[in-house]
Amino acid sequence: MRAFICFLLCFSFLSAPIHASDKAVSLDSVCSGLTEFKVTSGSFVQSRQAPGLKRPLKSSGSFVICDKGIAWKTLKPISSVLAVSRDKIIQTTPDGRKNVIDGSGNQTFKNIAETLATVFSGDRSALEKNFRVSFSSDGNSWTINLVPKDSTIASAIKAIDMAGTSGYESFIDSVSIQEKDGAYIDYSFSEQVHGNSLSNDEKAYFSVE
Repeated sequence: MRAFICFLLCFSFLSAPIHASDKAVSLDSVCSGLTEFKVTSGSFVQSRQAPGLKRPLKSSGSFVICDKGIAWKTLKPISSVLAVSRDKIIQTTPDGRKNVIDGSGNQTFKNIAETLATVFSGDRSALEKNFRVSFSSDGNSWTINLVPKDSTIASAIKAIDMAGTSGYESFIDSVSIQEKDGAYIDYSFSEQVHGNSLSNDEKAYFSVE
């Protein structure tokens, strides 16, 4: 469940387009931009450092965010696809088999899914209901710090720090998640693009058939 929370909270913030670059960057402009595009995709590199590990654990691949949820396709070190929607988790193995976890009856799942929906809606007041939010900017660069107030999230996550740059479109460049046990998960994102529809392969990530 801890890894699931990290997936949701991290990738919820990947799409943050800000138009009208002559306007000052603000938390409101970042939040309102979350609904600008139907699909955001790109590449990721994840590095996890935990107490007792001599070296970070690294993985890489691609991701896609859409109204169906979030899909994360890991290419290294092991190939797999993990798709998270509002009511289920679908994991696809390299041979095409699908394992489905139904989260509709799980209150923890519902709480996290609700947080995900809040971020996508660009509802700042709802976001601040679950987090203590700090925002700062310097020119075209900006950062957001989130400290969970919601007990479900706070049981696994101590804080989330995001950094990005603004322009005609703006994207999150990196995310650092500090877990309660002292572990850190760092993500860097690249090759991000927007679209209006999913490819056939991307649609398959969210299908249980």
